[in-house]
Order: sequence, then structure tokens, then C-alpha cells
Amino acid sequence: MARTRSINKVDENISKTKAQINELQQVLKQLEQEKINLENIEIVGIVRKDNISIEELCEIVKMFKINKKTKYSKENKESEENEENKERRQTESDD
Repeated sequence: MARTRSINKVDENISKTKAQINELQQVLKQLEQEKINLENIEIVGIVRKDNISIEELCEIVKMFKINKKTKYSKENKESEENEENKERRQTESDD
């Protein structure tokens, strides 16, 4: 009998825990949706503040997607800057 009471107690705790998890999952979904809404409001605010048209926004997003595929590293950036500096010096010395 003692074993049955222990099993029943554990079953009750399992049920309570599942109910808490379910409740927290609902809260999590609401919080995630709230975050998305706030991010969207922020994005719309930026677009309106800078008077960006829908067409311009589409172009910005396209450029971002293209640039996202390009990997940038510190070394890449430094070598690009070095090349630009060499070109500038070359142009200045030609003048």
C-alpha cells in the first residue's frame, strides 16, 4: 500500500508539472509574439522616420541578402583597406 501511495504522489506531481510546463509554454508563445510585434513597430518607425518607400525598402532588403551571403572577416577588411590605400597613394604620386 505504501508503494501505491508513493506512485500516486509521483503521478500527481507529474500532472502538476505538466500543467505548469503547458502554462509556461503559453506564456512563452505570448512573449515571443510580443517581441515580434515590438520589432515590427521599431522597423516601421525607422522606415517612416527616414521616408523610405516600399520600393526602396525592397531594394535594401535585397542588398542585405546579397551582402549576407558574402563573408566578411577582419582580415578581408584590412586587405581591402590596404588595397585602397595603395591605389590612393598611386593616384597621388601620379599627380
